[in-house]
Amino acid sequence: MVKRLGPGEKIRRLRLAMGLTQDDLTNDELSKSIVSMIESNKRNLTWNTARIIADCLNVYYEGIGKKITAEYLMETEEEEAKRIIKEDLDHLQKAINNGNVDEQLVENTFEKIIGLINEWGLQKEKAELQIIRGDFYYRGYRYNEALKEYLDVLDYSLQTQDHSTVGRMYSSIGNVYQMQMAIDSALVHYLKAYDTARVHQPEDKEKRKAFSVYNQILCYRKLKRYDLALSHISMFNDLEWNDPQYKTLADKILLLEGNTYRDINNFDKALKIYGKILNDEKKLDKETLFLLFDNFGELYLQKREPKEALLYIKKAVSLKHDVNVNYVPGLYLKEAKCYNLLEEYDVVSSLLENGLRLAEKVAKQEFIIEMHFSFVDLYVRTHDFDTALVHLETIEKLMADKDINIYKYDLYSFYCDVYLGLGEKEKVSKYLSKIRKNYLTN
Repeated sequence: MVKRLGPGEKIRRLRLAMGLTQDDLTNDELSKSIVSMIESNKRNLTWNTARIIADCLNVYYEGIGKKITAEYLMETEEEEAKRIIKEDLDHLQKAINNGNVDEQLVENTFEKIIGLINEWGLQKEKAELQIIRGDFYYRGYRYNEALKEYLDVLDYSLQTQDHSTVGRMYSSIGNVYQMQMAIDSALVHYLKAYDTARVHQPEDKEKRKAFSVYNQILCYRKLKRYDLALSHISMFNDLEWNDPQYKTLADKILLLEGNTYRDINNFDKALKIYGKILNDEKKLDKETLFLLFDNFGELYLQKREPKEALLYIKKAVSLKHDVNVNYVPGLYLKEAKCYNLLEEYDVVSSLLENGLRLAEKVAKQEFIIEMHFSFVDLYVRTHDFDTALVHLETIEKLMADKDINIYKYDLYSFYCDVYLGLGEKEKVSKYLSKIRKNYLTN
């Protein structure tokens, strides 16, 4: 518990810290007896007296680079509590942003601050803490804990009609669901973020709308709804947001447009867009440049030109320490696909193992599942059906635990391949029946 000081005790401690007497705080307007009564809480501190005492203290404190203000001396206990909370939150936010923080130390600081918040019933400050704590959990891949914090803040912000924070929380909740591969739920929350900005017009409405549309594009691409991805790219291009962040986001949107044309096999248009982005290579931030090289590699993979793909993948690898680690598992997977086309299966296995370890470390559900599927594909090709079955069972459990359905037909068809290889025809029929409709039965 943080010990808070009343004005009198605060003045006394400041005076003694510099080795001063009560006489040192007096002048023609202020007597020693009044200073004594203030320090012993027998007399209230007034603004005029606070300014006199602050000026006297600053004769000494400014020599060591500090300044005492009348506002600091006059603040109430609640105001002091709020100041301490704000200072601690600012310090904590900077430490988290810098990375490499001790997780237990951060948790202990959260508990210290929440104790002071609860003592004074400071709901606004509690919401600010929960946003920081939610972001901390999100960065640490503790998605369920992050979700709880964001939902609590959303509830409070709806009650207080803080529409800027409401929109921010809808986006943060959408980010959690997207990382957990609950794409439909993510889309719902991104749409709510957009509608909140459109209807309530908070001060940061253009930023909220821009990021909402960007995240919707990501989701539609994951669902392979390329028509909706392209229509939302057009929607983004119609937005007006006068901010330096807009250029960075616009570059990523242009890259997503190229990726979408690539994925519908319009390689010429995709290459034209990639080339346009690459022309501004010196102006690109490292993350966008990484993603550009990564997607060049994907394009040449889809064209079944693994050697050309590897040239760009190697360029992306050279930037992997400058980008969010969530992007890197996919890079291992693309590299493995290249060596698979080159029939260098030992290299494929090594790359998949490295990628799976990293995907598990960052709790990237999409790539954890895709790495396991890639192992299945590899072991089916090499007729190691027992090992392939182990990976399929792992995938099935992950999908059940996370309620992920978008891979279910891939799962069933691979089960058919594996059980066919194992000679278990009844199980092949079982999984075939899950894929197709039975026309003579309901």
